[in-house]
Amino acid sequence: MNTNINITNIINTVKKFLKPQIALLVAAALLFVSLFVPIATPKRAYEKELEFAMEMFDGSGMEKTVKATLKPSNSNMFSGYTMRLLSDDFPIDETAIVIGGIVGVTMLFAMALILFAILKKYVPVIILSVFSLITVIIENVLIVDYLVDTNNYRSGAGIGFMIFAIILVAASAVWNIKETKKAKKTAIA
Repeated sequence: MNTNINITNIINTVKKFLKPQIALLVAAALLFVSLFVPIATPKRAYEKELEFAMEMFDGSGMEKTVKATLKPSNSNMFSGYTMRLLSDDFPIDETAIVIGGIVGVTMLFAMALILFAILKKYVPVIILSVFSLITVIIENVLIVDYLVDTNNYRSGAGIGFMIFAIILVAASAVWNIKETKKAKKTAIA
């Protein structure tokens, strides 16, 4: 009889612990998706200007950069705009370095968060969540409020979606830590 009780306790503990792990993986997946959600979208008049510019630069290396400015997300800005800066076609200036740096750091933190979530390393997930939140807020202030022209662009859902995903990842990590402690106490008893 004692063996049945222990097996039942183990099964119940596994069921309880599986939920926070699934929540953490779902939150990490949302964070990954948030890298591709636009942080700004052009207003109609400016969108037409950008489309005209894209036609002018068709076939050149600048086309990717212009496409990245249509609906800039972290991934678009990093792959299109920042990579263009590293080529000979585009002059590197202070603004470009700031944009490339902050977007790159934001993406780096997000990818590290996803990796640690998959590896079930909860303390680094919480620490990286704090750093990610700080970089996303800085990105919002620098890029959306300062560098992106509000006359031509309106804010997209990307920053809010990313902040939500980061908070969800951190909350799921805390939940996992609590469940791990409970599981250890149940295993000892």
